Amino acid sequence: MWARLHDIERITNGLVNAADLQRRPFGRSSRISVICPTTEERVLYHPQLYNCFAAQSWQDKELVVVDTGCRASPFLRNKMLEDQRLVYVHFKVAATEWPVGLKRNIAIILATGAFIAHFDDDDLYSPQYLDVMLQGLQDAQGITLASWFVWDACCGKVAKVAPKADGSQDSWLLGYGFSYVYRRCVALAQPFPHCHFGEDFHFLSGLRDRGRIRTLHDKNGHVLHVQQGMNLSNSHGQEIPINEVAKMPVAEVPGFPPLLRLELESSYISVGLVGWRPPPLLHLSSMRQSLQKMGVQLKSEGSSELEEGSVLVSYCVRRGPQVFVEPGRLYAAEERFTTGTPDGAWQRSRLPADVAKRCCAEVVALRRVACQWLSRCPPQSWALEEFEGFLLLQSRYASHMALLAAVWRMSSLFPRVRIEFDIEREDPEYAVATQAFEQQRRALQHFLVHR
Repeated sequence: MWARLHDIERITNGLVNAADLQRRPFGRSSRISVICPTTEERVLYHPQLYNCFAAQSWQDKELVVVDTGCRASPFLRNKMLEDQRLVYVHFKVAATEWPVGLKRNIAIILATGAFIAHFDDDDLYSPQYLDVMLQGLQDAQGITLASWFVWDACCGKVAKVAPKADGSQDSWLLGYGFSYVYRRCVALAQPFPHCHFGEDFHFLSGLRDRGRIRTLHDKNGHVLHVQQGMNLSNSHGQEIPINEVAKMPVAEVPGFPPLLRLELESSYISVGLVGWRPPPLLHLSSMRQSLQKMGVQLKSEGSSELEEGSVLVSYCVRRGPQVFVEPGRLYAAEERFTTGTPDGAWQRSRLPADVAKRCCAEVVALRRVACQWLSRCPPQSWALEEFEGFLLLQSRYASHMALLAAVWRMSSLFPRVRIEFDIEREDPEYAVATQAFEQQRRALQHFLVHR
């Protein structure tokens, strides 16, 4: 183990100190360490992550979060001062410079429990989740869900995912790490590979080859896997009515956000035999209608002078006697994955083609504004609900579906803040992407008919 610590210290250029990690206590037999690698682009989901952890009925637990990015999470940084069960470490490197597998290994070494449970920061877990998974683990080395529910936060579609158990879909069955639970000693002996994509499947398939793992069908809905437009993988399943979610145990999480079904096709959950997924860009009229249905007010104040790919943000909000004003700040789209080094370029090249490589300016802006507001109040739900006022975003184009998920999350965190949008015109990329998709669909239909 100590040799691996020094290896991590070398890979991180000394930002992770082997001597500090060696001083961590060994695992407690009854403790579950919930681990979560995250980045600054997930700041909108950090309160939800903590709420899911704190609500767990399993008593002896801790939450270990390894964060990377230019800015630390204001919510988790402040919450750590209140709750000793939260271990939050932030490293000021490019958000995706360190692969997910590396950050998982760091979290496992920091953990003090005999068991490790994965939480994805954007997913929802019922208060009974850890109890259910530990009961299912029994004497095995690891366990994961064999079927689960998924929700597309961009359009509201809910589906049941059930991979085949005949070995033909093992990459689905074993490759979704949001529901892993395993013994810490196993992970110390067999760490995750240091890569962004596929590290989960590599780890659990190796665990299966070396020992025994179990799978568990989530029949009742203890987990809601969330597709929010920036995931590293998509889903395939059978759609179910959205009102079924309210009956599931996962809906018992404190602050469970309202789920809304929009009249849109999902770009992240495919259904049926063929599994069509349209491109994640919306026609201007569809974007406006969807935003209005979410309670967003549409403005027409003119944004023609803005550069393409940028958004102008202004707000005036109040929290008690404090007033926060932003008269106008520009934000631009951002690259999501490091390409400035040979290793970064190689890691990006291994990602699936449909993974979003850029984050649109509107989502960047909402994330930055949330970070500003979260840093100005205690890390409590009631404090966030005290914010009231307006937030205006002006852009020439706004077509990416991930914007809808970000707006949903922003309005869930700050329900008394009125969100306003001014979108000037149609995104020219929408027509290009839609035409290419239709050509591919017609070609595939022709192939299926004449094969």
